[in-house]
Formats: sequence, C-alpha cells, structure tokens
Amino acid sequence: MNTKTPKETLQKVEGIVRNALEEQFRDSLVFDPIIVTPIIDPWGDERLHVYIVVDGDLERLDPGWTLGLVDIILRQVTEEEVPNVPFKSFIGKDEWEQYLREPEHRWIPTP
Repeated sequence: MNTKTPKETLQKVEGIVRNALEEQFRDSLVFDPIIVTPIIDPWGDERLHVYIVVDGDLERLDPGWTLGLVDIILRQVTEEEVPNVPFKSFIGKDEWEQYLREPEHRWIPTP
C-alpha cells in the first residue's frame, strides 16, 4: 500500500491521542499500544486509522467523549498533515492478539 503520510505526522497524532486519553481517564484505564497507520479507504482516499488498545473495563469509556476524539485530533493538526477525517477503533487488550490474527487485520504494524 502506497501512502504519503510522513512518520512524523503519525507520531504527532499518536501523541495527541495519548495525551487526550491520559488527561480524560487518568489512571482508570491503560492505553497501550496506540497505533496510527495510514489506510486507503473504499473511495481511494488516504486516511489515518487510530487503533487504541484498552487495558481495563471498556464500559468506562464514555461514548460521548470518545466520539469527540477525532475533533481533538483535527484541532491540533493542519489540513495538510491530516486531510481526511481519521477513523478510530478501541479494542480490549484481551482481544488484541486475536484481532491481529484475523486476515483483514494482519497488515497492522505493531510496536
């Protein structure tokens, strides 16, 4: 897959997400890893997909707040850095290894 998003942008978005999550949830949940990767969507546009692995009770994630996470990202990047609205996925730590084994997810880069 040929994508144009620089590594620095991926790292910047990861930092924005990590800081926002830590500020919102403090020590009640652990988010690791957070993986930001460019994808090509079904319409041929490049987008970022943010995979957030959650160690803790997923019920503690406030849907209203997590919905706004994309807005937090977009307020802190330029349109040149992130031209299209990113996708995000919250995945339980206990599901992460199985998630990566599924054929459609094997390409996700892991730390």
